[in-house]
Amino acid sequence: MVSPGIGAYFQKSNADPQGLAVKSLLANSPAQNSGKIKVGDIILSVDGQNVYGKKLAELAEVLLGPPGSEVTLEFKNEKSSNKYSVKMVRGIPGFN
Repeated sequence: MVSPGIGAYFQKSNADPQGLAVKSLLANSPAQNSGKIKVGDIILSVDGQNVYGKKLAELAEVLLGPPGSEVTLEFKNEKSSNKYSVKMVRGIPGFN
């Protein structure tokens, strides 16, 4: 059984050495369809659990989950440093 996420790839942030930034969004994914998440934004928490300063593998452990399950993410905008939250349903692009 595949544990889907939100359809976003992450990498170490160039702007913030402690942060993990959005590298890309998959087409028609929950992340892209939210209309809020942008490449370069830094993920801060997943369902209230702090992921700032964590490794990519640690982020994946909390970001992936059962298909159709809800997840709330908090991000920091790369350019403005404004924080925002996004609630979405985990899924595989094209299969939701």
